[in-house]
Amino acid sequence: MRKNHFKPILLSMLILFILLSCEENTHKQTELISISVKTPPSRVQYYTSEKLDFTGLKISLTFDNGNTEDLVYSDFESRKIATNPENGTTLNESKEVTITHTPTGVKTSLTVTVSSVVIDIEGNTYSIVKIGDQLWLGENLKTTKYNNGTSIALEENDIAWSSLSTAAFCWYDNNKTMYGDTYGALYNWYTVDTKKLCPIGWHVPTDEEWTTLVELLGGEDVAGGSLKESGTSHWNYPNEGANNSSGFTGLPSGSRSDLFHSLGEGARWWSSTQFDATNSSALSVSYTYGTAFWYNYTKSHGYSVRCIRD
Repeated sequence: MRKNHFKPILLSMLILFILLSCEENTHKQTELISISVKTPPSRVQYYTSEKLDFTGLKISLTFDNGNTEDLVYSDFESRKIATNPENGTTLNESKEVTITHTPTGVKTSLTVTVSSVVIDIEGNTYSIVKIGDQLWLGENLKTTKYNNGTSIALEENDIAWSSLSTAAFCWYDNNKTMYGDTYGALYNWYTVDTKKLCPIGWHVPTDEEWTTLVELLGGEDVAGGSLKESGTSHWNYPNEGANNSSGFTGLPSGSRSDLFHSLGEGARWWSSTQFDATNSSALSVSYTYGTAFWYNYTKSHGYSVRCIRD
């Protein structure tokens, strides 16, 4: 009888031991041993003055028991994961971003690159100007190819140019050597409408984006002076109101309707916003005024293009 009672006791003790062991293993603390970047942020290449953006970043945590855990950036704070520099930091040079589990010091890193120039499809380089929260090319566009590598039609004939309803470009007075490097190319609006004219990541500004710029510079009555290069090295006298306080360094690149005109006198930059079937708007500045004013112009006219960051 005693033997029969002893077996259930042993069995109960064994079961209790197993349960306690399982509970102990369940609550055993595991150690973080490594962090790795599973998915880099959607952006790792930046231009000067842009802000660091961790959208899309995912990391993987590995523990000493072999388990792993994936975390997206929005989970970092709750899991005591810190980054240096922090999300939203303004970048002026390439950086190694350190990702650290603060309680243990376990860390990893990723590199973001920062460029101070923009290079178009042909290898032309442009400086970058930050005005407010906008990033602009510091010079007029001069590419002869779309950003997919397709060539833009060159039209030198005056009569043919004035009757175009398809995309084309030209150099002022059909002289690239004399005018191209300084003033950029002149494009009709049909090139703008392709949405492939600016380098990838940049675009021709809309009316709204131009308006934001003009208002930031004090409004139409004075914004022209802030946009124009000061002095008369390129502009005709008196280059009224010009101080280039924005750093935009607008040059008097002239225009083309059927004939070329206004070199030294004024500049017009296309907007991507269409006014109607035959016209679109452009921002205009002149050597005789400090204003920046809007007109709606025939789409076949040839004007300059400045690109803005997407």
